[in-house]
Amino acid sequence: MTFNYQRHHDLVAAEDIAAFRKALLQVAEDFGFPLVNLIVVNIGPGRKSQVRVVRNDPLAWVPYVRNAAASARDPCVQLVRSTDRPFAYDQDLYVSSGAGDLWEQQAPFGFKTGIGAVLHSKPGRRFCAIGMDRNEPLPGNHAERMRLFASLQLLVAFVQDAAYRLLLPDQIDRQVIDLSARERDVLAWASQGKSAWETGMLLAMSEHAVSRHLTRAVKRLGCASKAQAVAKAFETGLL
Repeated sequence: MTFNYQRHHDLVAAEDIAAFRKALLQVAEDFGFPLVNLIVVNIGPGRKSQVRVVRNDPLAWVPYVRNAAASARDPCVQLVRSTDRPFAYDQDLYVSSGAGDLWEQQAPFGFKTGIGAVLHSKPGRRFCAIGMDRNEPLPGNHAERMRLFASLQLLVAFVQDAAYRLLLPDQIDRQVIDLSARERDVLAWASQGKSAWETGMLLAMSEHAVSRHLTRAVKRLGCASKAQAVAKAFETGLL
């Protein structure tokens, strides 16, 4: 797949859940997956987990989703809770995890093969995860698989702030964020895919100075990566 900037921007800029869901389904199609689910979880001190989901499961599958006992055995659910790396699943994963019966149950509904990625923004308290499913196997070429995983991980980082904003609006930490003009400039060029060296040439700055401004912008926005900072800057109207 290729990075579709407009699709990702639509996700980040969505003003309501309906628009967010529509953009998410379009991105999943770009990835080559007809089924997608996004989940955000926030665990507050002394409170039950706040869980919200956006998905497009077949209607006939909905009753199975609500089976808590099956979810507890599902190896994909366990991976979402425990890993910070993208992962894939197929029948082999379920069988090796002692849950082959669950795969047999879900496969007729289009959940034969899938990929997932999760970002724990507050370990043990808050995370955002995206899973995509289809009938066809994943690419056999290792490099193609790695590109697919990297693209999905980038998507989670790009979209998580919008997901929290729309799905858990009463749980998000509110803060006033401001960036310097230079920090906005380097983020704007980063959003266009420019490297630190290219941005330096455009802004008549050294590559080191560009990297310094980027690092400060990422930190001020409370983000973990440049991609996440760009997404948050668009979401909050800074870009």
